[in-house]
Amino acid sequence: MSSFFKTEAGHLTLAFIVIVIGACIIRAGLASGASALLGVGAAAVLVALCAVPFRTYVIKPIAKKQSAASNSEPNHNKE
Repeated sequence: MSSFFKTEAGHLTLAFIVIVIGACIIRAGLASGASALLGVGAAAVLVALCAVPFRTYVIKPIAKKQSAASNSEPNHNKE
C-alpha cells in the first residue's frame, strides 16, 4: 500500500484528500464565523493544489539532471 503513494496517482489522491479536508475546514469556518479556520482551510487547499505540479515540473527535472550528471562522470579508478 505504501508503494501506491509513491506514484503520481498516489500523490494526486493525497492532494485530493487534503483538498476535501481543506474544504470541510473552510465550511466549518464559515458556519462558525472563525476567520482563522478560513485561513487554515484556504492554505491547505492552496498547498494541495500546488504540491503535485511543483513536484512534477520543478523537483523531478532537477533530480533527473543531477542523476544524469552523476551517471555521465567518468570513473577515474586506478587499478
